[in-house]
Amino acid sequence: MKKLLLAATLGFGLGMAPTAFAGVDLFNGAYDFDAKIFSTTHFTDTFDFNAGPDGGRLAFSLAELKLEDHVDIDWDDTAAFSVIADDGTVLYRVGESVPIQYVLEDALDVPTSFSIVLKGAAIGEGTGLWSPGLKGSYSLSVLASPVPEPESYALMLAGLGIVGYSLSRRRRSD
Repeated sequence: MKKLLLAATLGFGLGMAPTAFAGVDLFNGAYDFDAKIFSTTHFTDTFDFNAGPDGGRLAFSLAELKLEDHVDIDWDDTAAFSVIADDGTVLYRVGESVPIQYVLEDALDVPTSFSIVLKGAAIGEGTGLWSPGLKGSYSLSVLASPVPEPESYALMLAGLGIVGYSLSRRRRSD
């Protein structure tokens, strides 16, 4: 917590606003976030996630809203979108060389805890009629499918066995 407060204090003191979001438990459901950026400073948004006790399979999408020169984001050249494990291991990274208008991945194994980090700067003019001052906008959606525990498979097989047994008994009685 002290590190987060220190980072926020330093960021605001330097005219930047780094954003860290409270940890999200993905085993409770999907996470969706829409960012509307009204400043032209660089941003680093960090989202912390928990994918359950054994980790899971991650699906995510990042979509940028782009409206000519009115709303636009200049993404970091090498680390626009990163998925990072708690131990610092980079699980997935995309720079601006890959079009960020729509990044989608649905086959990424993640550990129990991980973070998604987005880096860039809003460079739009902010002169759009529908939302004056809006310089950049993106939408992030994250969903993790937890890895089933062995007990889950055992219960499923036991349930199928009971259903099969009851069907065979019913057929014999008919």
